[in-house]
Amino acid sequence: MVVTYDTMRVLRQFLMEDYPQCGAEIMRTLGICSGTLYPMLARLRKAGWIEHVASLPAPDAPTSHFYKLTENGRDAFLEMLCRLTIPDDLWRKKCA
Repeated sequence: MVVTYDTMRVLRQFLMEDYPQCGAEIMRTLGICSGTLYPMLARLRKAGWIEHVASLPAPDAPTSHFYKLTENGRDAFLEMLCRLTIPDDLWRKKCA
């Protein structure tokens, strides 16, 4: 899966805030537009990195869907962070 800077920000948001979050909340918090966020959430869900946990219908607004980070998503995110911060030669030695 190709991971962008915004994807890393969303994964960090899920990791740091340990409760289910909806797209509108993430958009407000991170300033990511809906056209970027909702396709990203769909890709993260398809990859198994987040999971849908609840829906909250509203009479005069679209239904809010709430997601949380899965263990696989947490592990993938933390591995990406390690790869960004640990020099490649040390990473290879550690994981070999």
